[in-house]
Amino acid sequence: MSEVRIKITPQQNQILNSITHKYTSIPKGRRFGITHAMCLFSIKWLLEKPRRILWGDTVHGNIERYFDLYIRPVLNQLPKGSWHWDKVYKRLRIINSETNDCFSEKASFMDFRSADNPMNWEGFGYHYILLNEAGIILKDPYLYRNAILPMLLDFQESKLIAFGAPKG
Repeated sequence: MSEVRIKITPQQNQILNSITHKYTSIPKGRRFGITHAMCLFSIKWLLEKPRRILWGDTVHGNIERYFDLYIRPVLNQLPKGSWHWDKVYKRLRIINSETNDCFSEKASFMDFRSADNPMNWEGFGYHYILLNEAGIILKDPYLYRNAILPMLLDFQESKLIAFGAPKG
């Protein structure tokens, strides 16, 4: 498996390594860098073993920006063909410790969804569900009860990690 270099602050590392419960809320202030750190940790988790991750965000435009600014530069450290970004379906497929083929059924993947279309969230089970700007996303009770919670049922070790500056 390929290694990537990620750089996070000791404070970010402390918070992210303390995620041990099924449901974790990480309230933080502006410019703490938790969004960037979660992008980096997501790649690390995907590379470790076959995993499914859902990244939830407030608007579609954020997904494109975070992928281009935070995720793609780290992925570019990997050998050519180690990952594939499907821009239409907003899915990153990536190799891991069990496969060097990013299109294998053992490949890890990370889906991205935005709260501007909550009906598109329902579907797969995930090992990690990451909610960026969770205070905004979780204002929609339908999204939380009917989409997010059921997607945590497929894997016993599933975790919901909600982070962002508190809103409302």
